[in-house]
Amino acid sequence: MSCDDFMELQYTSKKVEVPVEDALTLILCSNPSARLEWESTEISDANVLEQSHHEYAGPEENQTLPPPGTPGQEIWTFMALESEESTISLAYSQPWDDGMKDDWTFELKVTVE
Repeated sequence: MSCDDFMELQYTSKKVEVPVEDALTLILCSNPSARLEWESTEISDANVLEQSHHEYAGPEENQTLPPPGTPGQEIWTFMALESEESTISLAYSQPWDDGMKDDWTFELKVTVE
């Protein structure tokens, strides 16, 4: 999801189907320069999905010095372990004490077949 799409909705829910033993990649806009970040990933059933990787990718590489506030992406990889359903939930927040909490949330309902 792009930052523009994401910021228009405070709550986003999507569905996806994945074969057993395949990898699922989730890419969401992220802008740590605006002091916002995705907090820890919650997986409703760890027997169905397992997070195997997470990284931040900055703005496009062809921009040598992107303007301050230019968003990048956070990329997660999950492995589909067994046939069943599980939900991945994330909250986009400002992690300090008085920061915004859970102002934007993303939920991905995954059916592993």
